[in-house]
Amino acid sequence: MTHPTQALHIPDTQSERDERHLAIQRVGVRNVRYPIVLRVGGAVQNSIAHWDLDVGLPAERKGTHMSRFVGWLDSLREPLDVMMLRLETARMLALLNATEGRVE
Repeated sequence: MTHPTQALHIPDTQSERDERHLAIQRVGVRNVRYPIVLRVGGAVQNSIAHWDLDVGLPAERKGTHMSRFVGWLDSLREPLDVMMLRLETARMLALLNATEGRVE
């Protein structure tokens, strides 16, 4: 009998090499409503944010799966201030193998 995880394996084609050599200027998600914890002036505040997240990908990348953006949001554990947002944005770029991107 085949194990369910083997039978349901779907290859991640978005991470495969793209031989067409077409760079993707911006790929991402818009208007994702997701919780946020902010640190403002030393105080911590819980809220809901509407996120627009995108990255630019080099020509050898086919794309990225949109769930990776939501996975990044879900991994934010520390309250965000300006410095923490910069660090986390850099981590998002590394997670998506991108050299540039935006967080709004």
